[in-house]
Amino acid sequence: MTDPVICPNCNHGTTVEIGLNIGDHRVSLRSCSVCEARWWKADGDQVEVADVLSMASAIRR
Repeated sequence: MTDPVICPNCNHGTTVEIGLNIGDHRVSLRSCSVCEARWWKADGDQVEVADVLSMASAIRR
């Protein structure tokens, strides 16, 4: 069993993670079930949604 991901907004451990691959990048959306905060990670680093959209649009070109 893995340790729960703690929400950076409310420090609660009830989160959901949805992972996907965008080109060569492993991207995940994490969402807190308590305060509904959402954040993105790409290749293990926290990124903004604009960065994820840029990765996705670059693949389409």
